[in-house]
Amino acid sequence: MAAFDPIKNFVSIGVSTGYAAGDTTIVVSSGQGAKLPTTAEGAWNAVWFNYTAYPNVTDDPNVEIVRVTSRSTDTLAITRAQEGTAATSKNTSGHSYRLLLAPTAKTITDISTAIQSGSMSYAADAVGADSYAVTLAPVPAAYTTGMRCVFKAQTANVGACSLNCNSLGAISLKTQTGEDPLDNTILANSFVEVVYDGSAFTIVGVTPTMTVNTVKANELIYFDAEYDNGNSSTADTISFANGNKQKSTVTGNPTYTLTPPVGVGHLLLKCVQGGSGAYVLDEVVTHSSTFAPADVNTGTYVITTGTNIATGSRIRFSNSGGALPTGLVAGTIYWAINASSTTIKVATTYALAIAGTNKTDISTQGTGTHTIQKLVKWAGGTKPTLSTAVGSVDILSFYYDGDQGYGSSSLAFS
Repeated sequence: MAAFDPIKNFVSIGVSTGYAAGDTTIVVSSGQGAKLPTTAEGAWNAVWFNYTAYPNVTDDPNVEIVRVTSRSTDTLAITRAQEGTAATSKNTSGHSYRLLLAPTAKTITDISTAIQSGSMSYAADAVGADSYAVTLAPVPAAYTTGMRCVFKAQTANVGACSLNCNSLGAISLKTQTGEDPLDNTILANSFVEVVYDGSAFTIVGVTPTMTVNTVKANELIYFDAEYDNGNSSTADTISFANGNKQKSTVTGNPTYTLTPPVGVGHLLLKCVQGGSGAYVLDEVVTHSSTFAPADVNTGTYVITTGTNIATGSRIRFSNSGGALPTGLVAGTIYWAINASSTTIKVATTYALAIAGTNKTDISTQGTGTHTIQKLVKWAGGTKPTLSTAVGSVDILSFYYDGDQGYGSSSLAFS
């Protein structure tokens, strides 16, 4: 956290009496101390000079910079001979001396150091638990577009989270695609860089806590351990934050939700048939969001999903508390046609999506709550069929390019 000397505008005040070179307490003209920073605001440097003989401070050969460490009304405690100047007597008979509060070389050095170190925009989180809070110095007057902040998180996030800078108000943290971050996008003790876009803080980088080892050419690179996700049941979350060598014991027909990294990543998942075996992979989801019946335009066939889904993305729909729009079938694989940053049209094949040819039979808005899932694209366009025998091992490989997940498989190891 940067800490700068306090400063005031247009402050040049008289010093009441003459002083010797060793004096460390001075008194300014009666009532003039109120123009100066308070002790609570911190210490600061001032220029002390002979105003009668040298109205232009730069002409005074005995000009001195002092550091004011505290103020009590008009009485100042000072440290002499700052910034390469010498302590000199200020007691020439008939001359008046003044104290000038103005930027000095130290001011510029402090600013340069703060910029170079990044301390003006960095602070450690003081709250955590998805409501991150930091205190920056200097204190920002308000959130402004382009404002950048780096903070050290106390805790990992669990879904949606926010950042509050200097009690200006909690602002949502979003991914670079405008979505709420998935679980463990931010890890405990990680450094998070965000930029304010006018309405939310966009996460532009996360440096997780990790042990860094030196890797030399021609040396074997290996991982300390495989992360075990336990039993899959019918739904399980596989997070890149847990490393890129993971295991899942398949104990149901699983829908895996892949929690992607902030940027680009690769992950290998070892699937071991458990229970009675013969379980079938449902799908691997990289994004899921809900939308309302009113978000379906049956005239233009445009669906407002609230997220940016690229043309050619592999998708499917489901519903709770009602029915999907007529023309959309739950669980059926479709492909998206990007209509805007928040809307799509739906195509029945990848080729039709790329050609921009959408379904035109979406005739009702449906009822209840609709869900859209963005799915991994599989090599060859076909989802793999897992080995069926109890204890059999298959390896699923996922590559995430920052937007789309791609999957391939190596099956039936024996």
